[in-house]
Order: sequence, then C-alpha cells, then structure tokens
Amino acid sequence: MRPSEWWHGSREPLLEVRPFLHVGSLAQAQMRGGRGCMLTRVEILPGRTLRRRDVGSWREKDLRAIASRGAGLVSYLNRFEGIPIEEFDEARAACRDIDGLSDARFRRLLPSAAESMIVLDPALARIVR
Repeated sequence: MRPSEWWHGSREPLLEVRPFLHVGSLAQAQMRGGRGCMLTRVEILPGRTLRRRDVGSWREKDLRAIASRGAGLVSYLNRFEGIPIEEFDEARAACRDIDGLSDARFRRLLPSAAESMIVLDPALARIVR
C-alpha cells in the first residue's frame, strides 16, 4: 500500500513526528490550528490501525494503552474539526442527540465530517517538505 496524505495545523512549526501527533484533512488542520496557523503535510505509512470512536479529548494514558496492544495508528471520524458551523446548526435542528449517533449516521447527517488519525508509532509517519 502507498502512504496516505494528511495535514497537521499548529502555531509552531512541526519539526519532527512524535507519538500522539494528530493529523487530519486540510479543513481539520486549518480549524484546529486557527487563523494564521502553520500547515504541515504528513505522509502516513500503512501500519496496524485501530478504529475508535471520537472521544473529543484523547488522553495520553488511553493512547499508551492502545499502543501497548501493538497499534501504530488510531483512526476515528472527527466529530468537530473541519465541519462548518452552519452544517452543525442544521444537523442539530434535525437531530436532538447528535452525539449519540453511530459514525455512519453522523457522517450521513454531516457530510463534511472526515477521518482523523493519531500517530502512535512515529516510524509510520513523515513530514513532507
């Protein structure tokens, strides 16, 4: 398999890939980094990936536990970053319990929702200059 392309947005330049680096779509990186952020393209190599539901705030302790089971990457449907606020407003008007939806139903209701990735093993990622 070929590497996949992802983005990271931050206030400081990304100089090296470290464990627990979050990457996503360009829209997610722009939203996460904020106005004037530095955008860095990151290639992710194929590796053992565990799929998880977005928990909103990923704790290092939980990510270490996932890594200890041999995973190099965590993928999840990002339920916030990269989704326009207008789309959220429309979805909330149509569905009371948006947080309780399965990923498949959430994606149908909010088509801008996209995957994000957390790098557990830095050997599986490289910064594209």
